[in-house]
Amino acid sequence: MAAEHVTVRAADLESAPDVRKLAALRWEWRLARGEQPPHPFEHFVADLGEWCRAHRDSHRAFLAETVDAAVGMAWYGAYDRVPGPELWFRRSGAIQSVYVQPDHRGGGTGGRLIDAVLDAARAEGLDHLLLHPTEPSVPLYLRHGFAPRDRAMEIDLKARRNPIA
Repeated sequence: MAAEHVTVRAADLESAPDVRKLAALRWEWRLARGEQPPHPFEHFVADLGEWCRAHRDSHRAFLAETVDAAVGMAWYGAYDRVPGPELWFRRSGAIQSVYVQPDHRGGGTGGRLIDAVLDAARAEGLDHLLLHPTEPSVPLYLRHGFAPRDRAMEIDLKARRNPIA
């Protein structure tokens, strides 16, 4: 579906309808990945609403919508960095949970979500954003100016529950 039939806006993390839309997209995405939620959907909606209220100062969400339904979302979390003598205010962020329903991919919806994230992050004064893209999404991020960095490293702490001493 062409992106011109889709609008993108900031989600209101204190709005029950917006939280329900975000929950439905997140639920759909995780089920498509083969995950089995331990609780019913309504439990997840309530928990996500509580989480959104607790994180409204650090996280932003965006919804892509048609007239009938939410078809995509993107989030970012922002955080303060340790100040330095040359630059006291240092703030960065991480893009998280970007999802577009399969029948709305390839028409620009994902790009419009990323544009909304970038505009909001710039307006908030973030220095940079990082992300962990899926392989199919790499071209989208490259088109929006993201680039791999040689110095970045990470460790999967869940995978290293019993590290070798």
